[in-house]
Parts: sequence; structure tokens; C-alpha cells
Amino acid sequence: MKTNDTTRTSLERTTMRRAATGDGEALRTLVAEHGQALFGQALRLLPTREEAEDALQDAMLHAMRYAHQYDERRSSLRTWLTRIVYTTCLRHIERRPVAQVVSLDGLPDVSETTLDEAFSTGNEERIAHLMQAMEQLTDEERTLLALRYEEERPLTEVASLFATTPDALYQRLHRIRKRLYHLIIQLEHEDHEL
Repeated sequence: MKTNDTTRTSLERTTMRRAATGDGEALRTLVAEHGQALFGQALRLLPTREEAEDALQDAMLHAMRYAHQYDERRSSLRTWLTRIVYTTCLRHIERRPVAQVVSLDGLPDVSETTLDEAFSTGNEERIAHLMQAMEQLTDEERTLLALRYEEERPLTEVASLFATTPDALYQRLHRIRKRLYHLIIQLEHEDHEL
């Protein structure tokens, strides 16, 4: 197993050296090896396929331009590319109008167990309300949830992408989930009043 890791790291190092010289074949190798996963990430972060394609293209060109800065001792190539795609997607998101942020002031605290139960239901009405509530989150909040819960990225990796600590990220995710929970409860209450 260690030999496979060493071989992969050696191949990645060679590809990145070639990329640093502007070798187009190196870009094709990077896209062939990592493109599908990186496109999936961009697609989860951005609202349209076209925007995700544009962001991925921008990210890969950025990776080529800065290939000389890649250091395999600091992160794997996949993590380095993921960070570039994430940052590029954030730039695309920043160009769009900002969503209104809802305050958590005055909302009762909710345990992780209650949140897990609320979000793990197969109830179609609850899922519809979850989707409505998600629209009220900021793009960054939706991105955090997608990386952590849809892609199931480790907390430490997501924290690294957001330049924060795992503890701070955990607290932020809890606040986002708490807000989602209260939005869902509010939507359910509104539906039942009708």
C-alpha cells in the first residue's frame, strides 16, 4: 500500500513539474485524474452546470499557472486542487446578490440529536421544507453543508478549506443546522395553519 502511495506521489510530482512549465499534456492529465470529482464539487457549490464548468476551467488554469507553488509535503494534490476549485467557486458566488441573513437571537437551543433526527427523516413534506429553508441560507452556508454532509468531507479538511479550526467550524455548522431546523419548524407551522 505504501508503494502505491509513493508511486502516486511521484507521478503527481512529475505532472506538477510539467504543469509548471506550461505543458498542456500535464493539464490534460490533471483533468483526467481529478476533473470529475472537482467538477462534482463545483456543481454542488454553484447553481448551474455552466457556472460550474466555467469555475472548473478557471480553477484548472489557475492550478497550471501556480503549479510551481504546489508542495506535496503540505497537502495531497487532490486537496490542493480542491482548495483552488473551492476558492474559484467562492469568487463566482461573490459576484451574485447576497442572501438575507436570519438572526438566531431568541431561538431556543437544539441538541445535535434533535437536529440529526430532524434531518434524517424520509418524510416528503419535511424534505420539501428543508429545500425551502436551504434557499434562505447564504451561499457559503450551503457550501459548508454540502462539503461536510453531502460530500462527507472530514471536519479537518473542510476547516482547512475555510481557513478556520475544526472546533470553530463545528460550532458554525451547529448554528447553521439550528437555523435550518427552526426555519423548517416555521414552514411546517405555516402549512398547518392553512
